Amino acid sequence: MAMLKIVRTLAQFGFAAVTWHGIALDAVLPGSCASVVGKFIYLTVQSLYIVFAYYVLSFMASFLDLIGYPIRSLDRFAHWASAASGGFALFYSIMFYLVVYSDPKFHDIIREQEAQGIPFEYSQHWVHAPPIFMVPLDALLKEPEKVTQTVLKSSGLSYLPYFIAVGIEYIIVLHYNFNVNKVWPYPFMDDFTSPWQPWSPPLSHSQ
Repeated sequence: MAMLKIVRTLAQFGFAAVTWHGIALDAVLPGSCASVVGKFIYLTVQSLYIVFAYYVLSFMASFLDLIGYPIRSLDRFAHWASAASGGFALFYSIMFYLVVYSDPKFHDIIREQEAQGIPFEYSQHWVHAPPIFMVPLDALLKEPEKVTQTVLKSSGLSYLPYFIAVGIEYIIVLHYNFNVNKVWPYPFMDDFTSPWQPWSPPLSHSQ
């Protein structure tokens, strides 16, 4: 049990360090669109900070438990938040590779940045790929009964306000920036024909 606690604590520290390195790498990259909120126009950047905060709190809960001074409320929150954080991390990782990285326009941006000596593609992989490995590992290291207890005690509906608030916030930021700068943050959004369509299939331009 003691060894598991040590492994869990070190893993949480490592997850936080990897996520922070992704934030630091992304911070020095030039943004590819005009933005009234800087890099926070990108869903990935917002998600990185959410996930980083979770890993820091989870590390603190694990460390305090390891040294014999557990904070039960913090531990319960870390187990409850593991599902929400993991969902966010997997979302921005999978959506990046399915929607953004697969877009030829994004590879044009990669070539432009790489031509200037900016390791753009490497940085994008470092930012987006780790959750594919970290989220399953985090789930394996969590105490399953605590995750079940916290989720059932609060009910799965307790996650809805969290996801709804983040979703509404991002859509507002996205639309406000479009109204100001007339540009979407992601290349695939250029096919949208009106600012109320960011999550709808692009309309065909064929005659």
